[in-house]
Amino acid sequence: MINKLIVRQATIEDLPKLVPIFDSYREYFKHPKNPSKVESFLYEKFEHLESVIFIAEQESEVIGLAQLYPIFSSISLQRVWLLNDFYVSYTKSLRTNHPQAFLISLFTDKFLCPVIPL
Repeated sequence: MINKLIVRQATIEDLPKLVPIFDSYREYFKHPKNPSKVESFLYEKFEHLESVIFIAEQESEVIGLAQLYPIFSSISLQRVWLLNDFYVSYTKSLRTNHPQAFLISLFTDKFLCPVIPL
C-alpha cells in the first residue's frame, strides 16, 4: 500500500530534511554536491523571507520540493509568484507516481493562495 502524499509549506525547521533533496536537485543540473552551501542558501531564503518552499512528504521523507519567488507584474499591478525550482526524487517517484499529484496540489487554492506574504 502506498502512503498518502502530504504537500505543505516548508518552514526553517525543515532545513535538515530539505538540504539533501535540494542538493540532489542541483546535482541533476550537473552541479557538484555541496550540502554546506545549500544549507546556507536555504537558510537565507527562510531567514529573509526571500522565497516560499513547498515540500512533498511521504512516510515522513521529503520526496519533492517546489520553490517560488515573488516578482511583480506591471500588468496586474501586484506581486505574483514565480515557480523557479521544482524537483521530485526520481527513485522515490517511481514507487509513488506522485510528481503529477505534487504539481497539481501546488496549483490548487489550498496551497498557492494562502502563501505567507513577504
